[in-house]
Amino acid sequence: MIDTCTCGDVITKGGTRCDRCDALHVLGLEYGARDDEIKDTYRTLAKVWHPDRFQSDKKLKTTAEGKLKEFNSAFQVLTRSEERRVGKECRSRWSPYH
Repeated sequence: MIDTCTCGDVITKGGTRCDRCDALHVLGLEYGARDDEIKDTYRTLAKVWHPDRFQSDKKLKTTAEGKLKEFNSAFQVLTRSEERRVGKECRSRWSPYH
């Protein structure tokens, strides 16, 4: 049996969300967030949680490093899935018979 997310995508790593919805959750966004919202939110979170801001507190710096890794991974998933979607659209319109 294949588990599916509430958005309809396949859940690949267990849990209750697909990779895209999980990445949106990490950034604090909802399903259907636009590309500009994703980029703006990522940039804001990266600025707020950048480890360089916490040089004087080792514990906070370590926490910030972990948060930034989460945000980077989530953003990578979201931008990679966008590239794949755009690539599929381009390939579906291309035909060697035109």
